[in-house]
Formats: sequence, C-alpha cells, structure tokens
Amino acid sequence: LVAPPFEQFGSINRAYFDNATKRILTASHDSTLRIWNLVQDQRSADEIGKYSTVLTGKQISDDYNLTSVPHDELVETYKRLRQKSPEYFAVTPAEIRRWDEYVDWVVNLDSFSNKETNE
Repeated sequence: LVAPPFEQFGSINRAYFDNATKRILTASHDSTLRIWNLVQDQRSADEIGKYSTVLTGKQISDDYNLTSVPHDELVETYKRLRQKSPEYFAVTPAEIRRWDEYVDWVVNLDSFSNKETNE
C-alpha cells in the first residue's frame, strides 16, 4: 500500500500500523497522538519516485546509493510533474497556517534552547 505523505510537524516517536483498518497511529515528541486513515495513492511507483526526488533533491542510483540530482534535471522533473498533476503542488490557506504554526513552534523551541544554554 502506497499512501500520500503525512503532514505532521515535530518528530514522531512511534508509529503503529493496523492492517485490518488501514490506519496508522503516530505518537509525537510533543505527546500528540494522531490517527491517519490510509488512502491508496493512485499514482504509479515511477511517478511517486519522481515526486520524492523533487521534494528531496535526491534519487536512488542503480547500485542503491542515495545521490544528488543535477539542478537542471530536478527543475525539468518538477515542471513535468506540476504540469501533469498540479494538485500535488497546490497550497491551501490551511496548509500555510499549519506551516506558520510550525515555524513559530521551531522559533520558540530554538529561543527556549538558547535561553537555557545562556543561563
């Protein structure tokens, strides 16, 4: 089963998969529990691989090593995928808010850590 990426901020400590219900329970470092309903991704494995390459800038070589993708190739792959499936590259207002909340959380965490080290 291949599913779309999860959108959870912060680190995940544990994940439990229930094959019967096709759900995953995640436990985060901040004590947040989330239940994810898995929906099968309709894209081909090749397309998912290309999407992963665009998101990470990396690919798996023929000898199974993780390698960087040349910039021009990355840009071309991005353009092709975005033209074929623009919905995977669209950002909703809710996603922007979640990103802003995450950035605020990281900044506050960072300033808290700096405060502790300076004392």
